[in-house]
This record gives sequence, structure tokens and C-alpha cells, in this order.
Amino acid sequence: MKFLLFIAAVIALGIVTIKLKRKNKERTNALFSDLIKSIPEINEQKNAEVEIKKAGSEKDEKEEPYIPPKEIDIKTAEVSQDSILKEQLDIILYMAEKYPDLMNLELYEGASSLSISLFEERTGIKLTDELKALYMFSNGMDIDRCTLRFENLEIIEREYRQGYCDWAKEGDANDYLLIGSVIGDGEYLCMEKKTGHIFWHDEGEMTDYIDVGFILDWVIDFIYDGYLQNGDEKIETYLKYQKNN
Repeated sequence: MKFLLFIAAVIALGIVTIKLKRKNKERTNALFSDLIKSIPEINEQKNAEVEIKKAGSEKDEKEEPYIPPKEIDIKTAEVSQDSILKEQLDIILYMAEKYPDLMNLELYEGASSLSISLFEERTGIKLTDELKALYMFSNGMDIDRCTLRFENLEIIEREYRQGYCDWAKEGDANDYLLIGSVIGDGEYLCMEKKTGHIFWHDEGEMTDYIDVGFILDWVIDFIYDGYLQNGDEKIETYLKYQKNN
């Protein structure tokens, strides 16, 4: 009797085991089937994410239309009393107003301190105090028809991102920020990133002008000596003072 009960228990256990295996197999098959069905959905989701990222990347890379700063009348231009470049800018304004037939000056609406900070953040390059003062006075400046030209911040940033084209081949693009031109025949004005010094770049030869004040003094002397030479006491007194200091 005990033997028969033992046999029955074994048979029952076997039946239960078989049923459990069958259920597990059915469950496994169902999960596998659901997984197979979900693969297209997963692929569609991944493709959608890729398209979204691609669209976002293309949007970031797409440049907004260039809108130049508004040009202002030099007669209405004012130099801040606490500007570090007040002496130079005052003389330049004086020359342009008094001798309009001999000196041309183009000025634009000044950049705000916020736009300058955003420029530095986007490029990772810190501008010198002199350059900030210049751009807050006028966001870009053309003195005497490209004898000395400072580009506006938007153009500087665009050219910086483009790598300066041919100029980069000389190996200078990583060390300098191109900010303008001199004389107008392919000679560049740039700021050395490491020191903040202003350099005159002429076919690979670099001349250090230290800061914006010195390069503005150069153009004042250059224009007066080359075009005016009329004994203007104010300009001569300024130039004499600068040379002695």
C-alpha cells in the first residue's frame, strides 16, 4: 500500500513538473514574441531620437542672417568719462569732425557689457579692458577708409569659428584672435590670446603694439603726419605728450 502511494506521489510530482515546464516555456515564448514585436518600435524610437538630435545639430550649425550694427553720426558720438581710451577717442573724433575732407571715420552703436560677456562665453576668449572699452564706444570702427579697421564682434566671432581660412595655414589661428585690419592690403590686426597684446600681422611677421591705446596713437600720428601737417595745436600737443610718456 505504501509503495502504491509512493508511486502515485512520484507520478503526481512529475505531472506538476511537466506543467510548470510547459508554462515556463509558454511564458518564455510569449516574452520572446513580445520582444520581436517591439523591435520595430524601438528602432523607430531610436531613429526619431537620431533625427531630433540631427535637427538640433543642424539648427545650431545654421548661422543666423548677418545684421550689421547701426552706423551712428560722429557728431552725436560720446566717449564715456571713465573710458580707458578717452584721450585717444576724443582726439580721433576731433580730427574726423574738424577735417572731414581729409579723414573719414565710421562708427556704430556700441556693444553692451552683456553682449561682450556672451561673446567671451561663446568663444572662450577673454577680451582686454581696452578692447571692451572700444567696443562699448563703437561696435566696430573704420578709421580713414581701412587705414585701421576694427571689425564688429559678430564678424570677429564668425571668422573665429571659420578658422580664418588662408591665415590659419600660417599656424597663427590657435594663438591669436583676428579683430581687424591695417592699411587695407591684407595686413591683420589681432589679439594674442595668451597675453592680450595687440599685434600687427604682416605676412607672418608680428609687430607687438601692446594694447589698443598704442595702435590708436599710431593711427593718429600716421594720419596727421601723412595728411594734415597743418600745425593743429591740439593734435600736436597730444602727440608730443604721448611720445614723452
